[in-house]
Amino acid sequence: MSMRFRGQSFAPARAQDAQLPKASSIMLTILIVFAIMSISIVALGQLPSPLLPAPYSGPVYRDIKGSDEAQLNGYGWVDQANGVVHIPIEAAMDLIIERDEIPVRPEAPQAAP
Repeated sequence: MSMRFRGQSFAPARAQDAQLPKASSIMLTILIVFAIMSISIVALGQLPSPLLPAPYSGPVYRDIKGSDEAQLNGYGWVDQANGVVHIPIEAAMDLIIERDEIPVRPEAPQAAP
């Protein structure tokens, strides 16, 4: 059965002409993707890691590392108004030992036998 509109003939669409995927093929595709991901996770022993940004390199890295090294291994003011300074890590450890200020956790009470 066909219809006419403004001189042209049109036929209604038939079920076999449809280009839509069937629900079973969609579910099969989802199952296959899930199986592939599961196998890859088991084979690798971990979840896929996200892409990490590229590390600094060249002059940018040297600038960053240089300023960090200078602060870790040198003396300087943190807050001059309040008299707060930073000192090298080795000097700080030596001061802690000299002053006998090693922090010690209190012992946990022993459980009764």
